[in-house]
Amino acid sequence: CWSFVGTTGKVLAQFVIQIWLARTLGPEPYGAFAALLILVSIGVLLAESGFGSSLVQSKTLTDADIEQALGLVLTTSTALSLLILLNAAALTRLLGLPAGGGHLDIYLCAALVPVLALSNISLALLRRDLRQQTIATLHLASYVVGFGGVGVVAAMAGWGATALLLAQLTQAVLTLAGGYAMTRHPLRIRLPDNRHMMWFGLQVVATNVVNWLIENCDKYLIGR
Repeated sequence: CWSFVGTTGKVLAQFVIQIWLARTLGPEPYGAFAALLILVSIGVLLAESGFGSSLVQSKTLTDADIEQALGLVLTTSTALSLLILLNAAALTRLLGLPAGGGHLDIYLCAALVPVLALSNISLALLRRDLRQQTIATLHLASYVVGFGGVGVVAAMAGWGATALLLAQLTQAVLTLAGGYAMTRHPLRIRLPDNRHMMWFGLQVVATNVVNWLIENCDKYLIGR
């Protein structure tokens, strides 16, 4: 029930906010934003490493399991962010972005990857506890503040695709902070040694990457 209510509320908010943003920004920034989200989504898939799903499905969950998930996600997401930063010029050309503003957008993508990946840990713990009301409220509130607040202001300032990325980053930061506030999970970092969780996570990553390729090839072409 709460999943339905939360989804309905977010769809209505998206309908109003996205129409306003689309009319204000025009098609080119949205095409660039769609291409940039492809980069962010594959980065999050690899950085999260399926550990969110592993935390949900584990029969018994200890603090050590959460600490291992945190350690792996933090390590991989940081490495991927650095990889994105080091290849900002090449990614700008690949995605067909303008050289000046395109570099800034790539930098924002690099910041988005670890924030989104880390927020999946607390969201996974909330899903495990069936706290759908909390998840729905968190998603709706963070979206309204991110896109309805920061996104609208930045769009009015003429920031183009950067406005949408700032809105996405704001939403991600609020989700991360709110999710942690609701779960208060351990923050200690451990290297993963739970073979069952790692194997399950690898299977999830492989499946998600295949689904990502199927779902995003057309978005890349349309964004170009």
